Amino acid sequence: MDSSDIALDTILQRRTNCSTLSSELRTLAQRIYCRCPTATDLLDKNSVLATCSAPHLFLERDDSQDAMDALPSLRPLPRLIPTLYVGMAAIDLVSHYKYVGIWITSITRNIFSKHHTVKASKARSVSYASFSTESFVRVLPREKLYEAWVDPHLTSGCEVVLDTDLSLTAELGTPQKHFLRRPLDLNPRCMLSIIFTETGILPLRYRRACS
Repeated sequence: MDSSDIALDTILQRRTNCSTLSSELRTLAQRIYCRCPTATDLLDKNSVLATCSAPHLFLERDDSQDAMDALPSLRPLPRLIPTLYVGMAAIDLVSHYKYVGIWITSITRNIFSKHHTVKASKARSVSYASFSTESFVRVLPREKLYEAWVDPHLTSGCEVVLDTDLSLTAELGTPQKHFLRRPLDLNPRCMLSIIFTETGILPLRYRRACS
């Protein structure tokens, strides 16, 4: 028995979840082949096949639910929706779900539309909260408050949630413009360029692209 077989036996002896086991198998396969294995390589290795089909491989129910909420919504649902199970636990079919901080929905054309709506609402809420302190604090550091409170919501998940829908991006841009107009005493019909040149803050579309 070589070192690779011993390592596989060690993995089999431990009860581990799916993500940990996948990581260990990938690391082990890279050591066996000295490169990233292909599907053919894995099928040729009986020991790896035995590991993947072992009863110690578990699927986490929460992760399975996350994968199921992205069902296509461009066609009507069937009259009888089947129930899927992971072991003895039924997987809930939901219209939207929050996964690693990002909202995903299956009832709109853009799967990230709810994420934009939620983050825009939170940005407005923290903006109003900062405005309410004006009567208690004489001078507010507007730029610092924006960077600390508002900007994190407007740029949340921008590495994954790409701006492919300009209407949703505009929904996020409204709280930014509203917040930056307030300290400059500008009305909603003012030129937008003045807001950014006076504050030194990037417009949201450029800010999200640079993050």
